[in-house]
Amino acid sequence: MAKLFGKIFDMSPVMIENVLKGYLSGVLLPVWMATDYALRGAEGAPKAPSREIFEWPPLQRFIQRETPTGTLDDLYDLRDRAREVARTVTLMSKTGRPDEAVALAEKEAKLHSTSKSVEKLARDLAGLRQYRKLIENDRDLSRAEKRQQIEEIRKIEQQIGQLGRDLRREAYR
Repeated sequence: MAKLFGKIFDMSPVMIENVLKGYLSGVLLPVWMATDYALRGAEGAPKAPSREIFEWPPLQRFIQRETPTGTLDDLYDLRDRAREVARTVTLMSKTGRPDEAVALAEKEAKLHSTSKSVEKLARDLAGLRQYRKLIENDRDLSRAEKRQQIEEIRKIEQQIGQLGRDLRREAYR
C-alpha cells in the first residue's frame, strides 16, 4: 500500500509507511495490513516472509525479540562519532589549525584507530540488507523459506553488532 501511495504522492514508500504507522499507532494497523496483503496479491508481488509472533503489530510492543537490535545501534553510533572526529580533524587541518587537529587526533586516537573496522562492518551490514531485499523479492521461495533465510541474516547482523560493541568498548577505554 505504501508503494501505491508513494507513486500517487511521489514520495518514498518507506517514509509513507513510517508516517502512517506512527499516526495509526495500532488503531487502524490491522486494516492497513489487510489492505497491504490484498494489494500484494493483486499486483502479483512476491509473497512476504512469514512473521514470527513477536512481529505482529499488536504484540510487538509486549514481546521482545530473542536478539535485540541495540548492538547495531551501538555500531552506527560509533561509526557516526568516528566520522565526526575524522571530519573535524580534516577541517581543522585545512583551516590553518593544525595544532588543534593534532590534539584532537591524539585525544581520540583509539576511536580513530577503529574507524576503518567500523566502516567495514557497516558496509557488511549494507550488503546483508541488499541480500535480504533479494530474498524478500524472490518469487520462488516460500514464505517459510524466506523467513528462515532472513533469520540467518539476522543472526549474522547480531554477530556484526557484537563486534561493533566490542570495538566501541575498545575505542572508549
